[in-house]
Amino acid sequence: MIAFMRGMQTPAARLEDVKGRPFQANLPTEEVFTTPDYRRVDGTVRATRPLSLDGPVIRDLELTFADGVVTGVRASAGADVVRAHQATDARAARLGELALVDHSSRVGESGITYLETLLDENATCHLAWGAGLPPGAPAHLRTDDPARLDAAGVNTSRVHVDFMVGGPDVTVTGLGPGGKVVLLRNDAWEF
Repeated sequence: MIAFMRGMQTPAARLEDVKGRPFQANLPTEEVFTTPDYRRVDGTVRATRPLSLDGPVIRDLELTFADGVVTGVRASAGADVVRAHQATDARAARLGELALVDHSSRVGESGITYLETLLDENATCHLAWGAGLPPGAPAHLRTDDPARLDAAGVNTSRVHVDFMVGGPDVTVTGLGPGGKVVLLRNDAWEF
């Protein structure tokens, strides 16, 4: 279970520079992302693609979260690399992003795992440990003030690592005041 802040936003990769001018931070961009409340993540998630992290390739990654913190790291290759990376700072082992991508992604349609995060993250759904992305927070929280971000549940960390969790066997279900809503099933949007 991944909880979100009230008023969360789901932008694409459109950001603003220091002068307020909009730009696309990542091309191509196929994702719709948001920032979870880093304190409210529980359960186990399994990567659906390998991840290249600082050279080594992490395979069959599985992370277990309790009260927002990664409490277990398993992988058939590279678990120690992930553990070391998540020890970078006090918040590195917490969630910072959830992004949804469906099967119509041009990068995903290629069928290639590039082992290059900026491409692979546009092929399928992904999560990221480490820093949250302020554009995914409610508008009144878009600030660089770490204390305000922290109070709202936006993770602050020196790292941000995306790992892929989507695919045809993954269903993404949201739970809100109106009950459960399936967002993605069989790699396709449900609405």
